[in-house]
Amino acid sequence: AHEWAICSVAGCGKHAATRRARLCQACASQKSRTGGFGRRPRKGRVRTSHGYYTVSVSGHPLANKHGRVYEHRCELFDAIGAGAHACHWCGVQVEWKVGLCTKGALVPDHIDGDKGNNHITNLVPACNPCNATRGLFIAWVLKHRDDPFLWALYEAARSKGAAA
Repeated sequence: AHEWAICSVAGCGKHAATRRARLCQACASQKSRTGGFGRRPRKGRVRTSHGYYTVSVSGHPLANKHGRVYEHRCELFDAIGAGAHACHWCGVQVEWKVGLCTKGALVPDHIDGDKGNNHITNLVPACNPCNATRGLFIAWVLKHRDDPFLWALYEAARSKGAAA
């Protein structure tokens, strides 16, 4: 019986995938992808795979353990502050919470539907149901742009959001 070596990467402790390389599968994959084993710090404004941007703001109340926070959350929080706020669309009270899908959590809503437009004039506090419903509505209307009635409804909703 052969004894397999332990991965040679400090702190890993998994069994090596091969005796010769002395790397576990995860560490071998990371080395081939990134060229190393250490976590590279993400600096500045970074776009996520979901189209949102994160920024590095150490010490911000909404930052994760790595000091990163979604840019739209940071911008709206800095503008309106902590505590409870009324949903822009339905008026229900919402407040900043760490878990975004938590009941009663404040969700920054992009009025124009553009995840990359994080200017404060484009952000309003919303409850999760209103934010999700608006997102689906915007996606549906944009898919059916050639319908003048739907486009008029969409434009009226956008102008209501911008005026408030």
